[in-house]
Amino acid sequence: MQFTSLLDMWIKDFDVEAQVPEILRLLDGSRTEADVVTACLEASVATRDQVVDVLGVLQDEGVLTTAPAPEPSTDRYDRQRRFLDGS
Repeated sequence: MQFTSLLDMWIKDFDVEAQVPEILRLLDGSRTEADVVTACLEASVATRDQVVDVLGVLQDEGVLTTAPAPEPSTDRYDRQRRFLDGS
């Protein structure tokens, strides 16, 4: 499996076990670590330890990061205004 970062200009290759692509499909930004573990257990994809190990490797390698939750917008164009204002 290969990960590419166009921002940081790197490519990383990993040898992965069969459950890793299934875990990666769940990493869409809408789930917490606990949600990913629960989904994997319910689908019999991976154990909790396997999920935690995969997430740990991805974090250590800089492939997976935790982003802060976006601030709620007060109106439709709020994010654009903040971007253009530099705030």
